[in-house]
Amino acid sequence: MNSSVRLGYGLIFVVLLALVFVVLVSVRAISYETKIDFQADRRPITTPSDKDLEGIRVVNLALAGDPPLTAFFRPPANGRLVILVHGVQANRSQLLPEARMLARHGFGILSLDLPGHGESGGTIQWDEPERHALTRAIVWATQVPGVQPPQVGVLGFSMGSWIALQVASEDKRVYALALTGAPADVKDEVTKDGGRWGALSSGVALLTARWHGMRYWEKRSEDLIPRISPRRVLLIAGTEDRTVPPSMTERLYRFAREPKSLWLVPGADHGQYAEVAPVEYERRLVQLFSMGSRN
Repeated sequence: MNSSVRLGYGLIFVVLLALVFVVLVSVRAISYETKIDFQADRRPITTPSDKDLEGIRVVNLALAGDPPLTAFFRPPANGRLVILVHGVQANRSQLLPEARMLARHGFGILSLDLPGHGESGGTIQWDEPERHALTRAIVWATQVPGVQPPQVGVLGFSMGSWIALQVASEDKRVYALALTGAPADVKDEVTKDGGRWGALSSGVALLTARWHGMRYWEKRSEDLIPRISPRRVLLIAGTEDRTVPPSMTERLYRFAREPKSLWLVPGADHGQYAEVAPVEYERRLVQLFSMGSRN
């Protein structure tokens, strides 16, 4: 076998190895992005029975003919209601610590199962279906007896904060907004999570998110958050957050307008605010939703 033939075989071998590498990385990136953002735990959800959430029950917010849109609901004692919007791979029970904190001060609670999560129907897109679900929840909440005037607060966690911000930026019935573990740009977040196998996997992760229906390029949090003003917005992040680094939340805070506040929870990872600093977390949430304008 002459040298040119050996060289040809060698090049073919290198090309085949490169193709195998591309395929393996792409498959892993597709699987990972689908798992972390577009799959949910569908195990049965237990309704709390503790004193703080006495009277809580499961409701279906969907209109006739629509897929189920389930939520935990506890009526308000102080005329105000807060809608809780969970993050990925979760359901309406994820934010029960926040629900208890607010309920202790008389706030009504409406904790959603977003489409494709918990006991709600539909598919997970982190796009129009989720925005529609939150808007439907706002409409439902404004019709609850005892909510005076017809305005509600919203608290979103992680990807739920992105949906909360999108809806609240347009819907003035939201009088105050809490964004916890909130990325400044979801595209950056998908790129970061998908980039564990290099630039190729980041690109594949973005294409996977787009295939599932996430139009991350259309609604950027940095563009939306200035629209919350003059309503109040509170941003919370953990200093040890490895999922959404606090620098992302700090960046988002810089784009917000007054009245705004930022709290970096010392030592907290993603979503550990109630665990690490429960007293201060409760104080800040109650303060936000108590001070929001009723006008």
